Amino acid sequence: MDAPVRIGTPRLTLRERREEDFPAFLAMVSNREVIEYCAVWPHPMDEAIARSRFRPFDPERGQRVAVVRDGRFIGQVTLAAGWLGLIIDRPHWGQGIAGEACRAFLTHVFRARPELGEIHAGHIHAGHFEANRASGHLLASLGFVETGRTIQDSLFHGEALPGVELTLTRAGWERMPWSR
Repeated sequence: MDAPVRIGTPRLTLRERREEDFPAFLAMVSNREVIEYCAVWPHPMDEAIARSRFRPFDPERGQRVAVVRDGRFIGQVTLAAGWLGLIIDRPHWGQGIAGEACRAFLTHVFRARPELGEIHAGHIHAGHFEANRASGHLLASLGFVETGRTIQDSLFHGEALPGVELTLTRAGWERMPWSR
């Protein structure tokens, strides 16, 4: 089990992942649209790989939470070694779910787990492939600022793709109206 946490939003609950979430997790990461722009996820997905990525997360290294809507697992948000990661299942795209989950999670990190927000001197990093404009828009709306361009290997595409790296500082988070 991941570190215990329960965060409520108007539509979502963010909580530790549970074994009963695994079938929905496997279905989500087996969907090619969902993982197309996730750098380290292969396609087709092997259940053993999915199981290895579902293991409990070391709370000293970061935090991973399930995103739950109407009692069902629909995604996860992760902060690992200072890097934010997000996966939301395809049926929930375009509804503001990713932003709602990330705002709640980032507020939790900066308020309740400040040691996680202090990784890399108070900066939380994120990245996305250039072609994934939706992620770029989401990260900008969360206060992330572009810090560089990169070429990132993609297991899904089997080649390196252009990417964007971004950073959110504590001060940047504090300026966001939703941080209060």
